[in-house]
Amino acid sequence: MPSAFQMATTLQRYVPRRWLAGVANLVMAAKGDQRRFAVDAAGHWVNAQPQGSFVGPDLHTAHYAQIEARVSAYWFHFYRPKAGDTVIDVGAGIGEDAVILSQLVGASGKVHAIEAHPGIFRCLTATIEQSRLANVVPYQLAIMESDGSVCITDDSEHLGNSIVADGAGIEVEGWSLDHFIASTGEAKIDFLKMNIEGAESGALRGLAQQAGKIRHVAISCHDFVARAGGGDHFRTREEVRKRLLELGFVIDQRDGDLLPWEADVLFGKRAGS
Repeated sequence: MPSAFQMATTLQRYVPRRWLAGVANLVMAAKGDQRRFAVDAAGHWVNAQPQGSFVGPDLHTAHYAQIEARVSAYWFHFYRPKAGDTVIDVGAGIGEDAVILSQLVGASGKVHAIEAHPGIFRCLTATIEQSRLANVVPYQLAIMESDGSVCITDDSEHLGNSIVADGAGIEVEGWSLDHFIASTGEAKIDFLKMNIEGAESGALRGLAQQAGKIRHVAISCHDFVARAGGGDHFRTREEVRKRLLELGFVIDQRDGDLLPWEADVLFGKRAGS
């Protein structure tokens, strides 16, 4: 039987999104499901739940519990953020991870959520506002080896948007990690999460003076994209591993029966953390 997401995706080819949201809400109410759907003034799909609202350019129907489980399984192999922690979320997307991180660090913690693409950044800020995440601060920035402007692709499949070298795409401002961390004034970073579609090795080259503040990292590498024909510039795992070792992290990686993108995530921690 098709999932709710699959059926909604098929229906949207024939039914306006606002109508689809209305019908979905009737179904959710009849089932006693607390999810409510809407389409905002910008045409973005809104998946509102008691624990948080998710705003994005695509249909989004996941339960909060599903999102929490996915985020936990993907990012928290070495370390699960806790109350009072300071987190940097590089490549925050529409804010799924930020919602979960916000709940984990609580009112005494803080999440710095960074997203480069201007359209997706607008979704991120809407997710933060509608979820009432007072402890999450959004930044529209690309994280790079050094400060300067850079271009990012503008694909309809927003999860794959990446920094490009040929000048095509949307021009955005870029900062190094050293610059960004210094600008926050934070004395320590308990957890750095990074998912920036092949730009991770360059981003880590921009981390040096501020590296000692970071206790735990989880870096999504993208060799799986290269293996699927996406280009050798996506082969970042070994360079990321080498750089993390140079910066003093102990490295680990999941094993077992993993999806390709799961196998390419590297985790690091400071000795004694």
